[in-house]
Amino acid sequence: MNASLSVRSRDHGLDAIKALATLLVIVGHVIQYTNADFDNSIFFRVIYSFHMPLFMFISGYLIPREVSAGFLASKFKQLVVPFILWGALLIFLNNFSAIKAGGVDVLFDRIRQVVMHPDNGGLWFLWVLFLNFLVFTLLEGKCRVALSVAIISALSILQFLDRDFMLFGLGLFRWHYFFFLFGFLAGNYGLLDKIKINIWIVLAVTVLFLTQWDRTAITSFFGLEIKSNAGALLLALAVKYLCAIGAIVVILSLKDRINIRNWWVKILSAESLGYYATQYIFLLVFTTVLSPNTLNSVLLYQISVFILTLTCCTLMIVWIGRYSFSRKYLLGKFDKQISA
Repeated sequence: MNASLSVRSRDHGLDAIKALATLLVIVGHVIQYTNADFDNSIFFRVIYSFHMPLFMFISGYLIPREVSAGFLASKFKQLVVPFILWGALLIFLNNFSAIKAGGVDVLFDRIRQVVMHPDNGGLWFLWVLFLNFLVFTLLEGKCRVALSVAIISALSILQFLDRDFMLFGLGLFRWHYFFFLFGFLAGNYGLLDKIKINIWIVLAVTVLFLTQWDRTAITSFFGLEIKSNAGALLLALAVKYLCAIGAIVVILSLKDRINIRNWWVKILSAESLGYYATQYIFLLVFTTVLSPNTLNSVLLYQISVFILTLTCCTLMIVWIGRYSFSRKYLLGKFDKQISA
C-alpha cells in the first residue's frame, strides 16, 4: 500500500474537537454519578445527544480509503486488549463485595453479562469501535458504502422487531457505525464540502429537536401525544439521528477556527482511551468520599468531582505511559511514551 494513503498531516482543529469530546464524556459521567435524576439534566441531554457519535465520526473521518494487511490486528491490540484488561479490573472493583461473598461463580456470571451486553461493563465504546473497523475493513471495494447501509438497515429492522435481539454489542454497533461511515465519507470524499449547508440553520434545527430528545423513548412530540409504541420508537430514533448529525456538522464547521495547540489538548486527544477507562475508578472514589452535603452545593460538588477526576486520570495516564507493558496493553499505545 502507498504510504501516502495511510499518513495524514496533523489536523490540530480535529485534535481540539476530540479533546472537547473527551472532556464531555467525563462531564456526562460526572452528572450520571452525582445526579439521580440525570435524564432530566439539560447538560446531560445535550452531551449525550452527540458525544459518542462524534467520537465515531472522528474515527471514520481519519481512516484512509485503503488499509494495510495488519490494520485489523493493530486495532485489535489497541482496542480489544485494553477492553478486556480494563473490563476485568472494573468488574472486580465494582463487584468486590459480591465476588468476596459469592466467589468465582459471581465473577464468571458478571463476565458473562459483559460479554453478552458490553454496555454493562462501561467500556463498550472500545469494543464497538473495533466492530466498526472490522466491518469497514471486511467490506472493502466499490460496494462498501452500499453494503454498510444494508447492514445498518437490516440490524435496525431486527432491533425494531425485537429489542433484546442485539447481543454482543450489535445494537450499539448498528447505531454508531452510521456515524463512523458518515465520518469516512466526510474525510475521504468531502461529503460535507459538496453540500451547501447553512450552519446557522443547522444549529437552529438541532437546538429545536434537542428539546424533544430523550435517551429512551418519546411519549410526546412538541406537545402532541404519541400513542403508538412503534411510532414513539421510530420518532425517538429520527430525533436522535437529527440531533447527532446536526451537532457534528456544527462542531466540524469550527475545526479550522479552533487550531489550539497545547499539552492539555494533546493529551486529551491522544489519550481518550485512557481517560475513558480510568475515569470510572476515580468517579467511584470521589463520589464515595465527597457528597453535596459536605460542600453545601450540588454544583460545587459536581465541579469538584470533575476537577479531581480529570486531574487524577491525567496523572494516572502519564504514569501508566512511562512503562512499556501498561502503555501498550492498557492505553493501546504501541509506538512511543507519553511526555508529561
